[in-house]
Amino acid sequence: MREMRSTSYARKQIREDLAYLDRMEFTCYLKRKGLVQARIGTGGSCINKGMIYFSFDDSMRRLLPKNQFMALPDSVLATQRNENISARFLLTWRICQHKRMNLDRPNADLVPVKSLLECCPAIPAYRDLKYRQMEQKIVEPFETALEKCAFHFSWDYEDREKYPDGRPKGYGEFRDARVRIIWETDPYQGYESFIRRKAKRRSRKSK
Repeated sequence: MREMRSTSYARKQIREDLAYLDRMEFTCYLKRKGLVQARIGTGGSCINKGMIYFSFDDSMRRLLPKNQFMALPDSVLATQRNENISARFLLTWRICQHKRMNLDRPNADLVPVKSLLECCPAIPAYRDLKYRQMEQKIVEPFETALEKCAFHFSWDYEDREKYPDGRPKGYGEFRDARVRIIWETDPYQGYESFIRRKAKRRSRKSK
């Protein structure tokens, strides 16, 4: 996620980061397991034919909850030279996080604008605008940031037909709107049985 001056520099940085992860150890207290120690990597991390290989140590793997995974497009880390991808990464992360949390619900691909705005630190808060230039200072930068995320999906405002020109008007309407994500390929395609089990667990908890 940092600017890399060249391929060789990028490889050098990645090797250093992998070595750091391989050496990392930690101790923590877990409610059900008490005091535990773990090492992050096995020490066998490497780069081979353009692929990065990293393996969790068994002590770390045992701490990872089962089925707690989130699909994240690999393109979220793809960047052009001198491009700041922090906002793109955070927005894509929030969209994927929302889908993962709501996999078994009809709103899995409907993300609140308010939630996404929290991932755009460069966009000022409405209360801080001196001349209330909402369109230029908030809406347009927000839509531009979303467009930069759209490698594997397209987006639109939910029920855009209810807006005169297809976009919310006024800050209140904009903040309360939701964005509809249309995936080119559903990242959870093939996980239908997992989604059904998740829905059953949620149903049992609600009783």
